[in-house]
Amino acid sequence: MNTSPEVSASSPFDNPSRFGGRAPDTAGASSVPESPFDSQPMLALHDKLTSWYDAEWNRQASNRFQQALDEDFYDGMQWTQEDAQALIERGQAPLVFNEVKPTIDWIIGTERRTRVDYKILPREKDDEALAEIKTKLMKYVSDANKLPWHRSMAFADAIKGGVGWLEVGIRQKAKPHITADIECHERLGGLLSCYDRKAA
Repeated sequence: MNTSPEVSASSPFDNPSRFGGRAPDTAGASSVPESPFDSQPMLALHDKLTSWYDAEWNRQASNRFQQALDEDFYDGMQWTQEDAQALIERGQAPLVFNEVKPTIDWIIGTERRTRVDYKILPREKDDEALAEIKTKLMKYVSDANKLPWHRSMAFADAIKGGVGWLEVGIRQKAKPHITADIECHERLGGLLSCYDRKAA
């Protein structure tokens, strides 16, 4: 008779007997309750939403390709491989005189030079004090999250490729002395984002 103590497995694939023990008797033990997200209705909903996302992602593939071409033009890659090879074969260098980049940089620089801060205006004369407090709060949120920089980067993405995104969310209990803090997340370029074309 084996009287060695029970040895629990570190994973479901481990055999406790190889440690000199025996598997615990799980007969009659209550199973862990299933998560509501693992129910059949939730799985069906997940499959439906995923299929919608995949369909929209595939539908916008040609648009992302055009955005990539636009960004290539900004970066100076304005020759196709076939045209560049044809020039090289006849002894010509595929030179690029990039007139796109200075124009785009001028537009981006104009946005950076004309940045403005938030200004909360009062509805009534008695609201002036509260409006001033809210203006300072918005200024704090902007400075703490480097919002002008994120906004300028998203604007640059939109100018270069046609689409620029800026995600803003709330970070709960970010600091001990406040309950929540508004956080500006990183920007998402047009090549990494998928938007709902039918959204109003």
